[in-house]
Amino acid sequence: MNQFTLLGNLTKDVELKIAGETSIAETSIAVPRKYKNKKTGEYDTDFFRLKAFGKTAEFMANYLGKGQKVLVQGRIQNNNYEKDGKTIYNDERVVEDVYFAGGNKQSEEAEEPAERETSF
Repeated sequence: MNQFTLLGNLTKDVELKIAGETSIAETSIAVPRKYKNKKTGEYDTDFFRLKAFGKTAEFMANYLGKGQKVLVQGRIQNNNYEKDGKTIYNDERVVEDVYFAGGNKQSEEAEEPAERETSF
């Protein structure tokens, strides 16, 4: 099974691109780790790039922005390619479902309450 679930805050506004008839959204998410760093006493944070397609991409671009707390679910997809005779290994987190996970100024100003889960 190829599936991920991430809960965190978007680190930038969603960029929406149109390729032919397909909508593509790109952003990134900051996810705090479960345990504090023993040296610093702070939570370390991991950053992941996210990509979405179609209606999910359009929803993300219309309703989500930098700082928004969200829960995203989807699949990890290989994006390997050749460059100068070497294989570059890369992967993407492709969002299939997205849910509002908390409020901030932007979500409080939205027409729908932040507590309501929304998925596409």
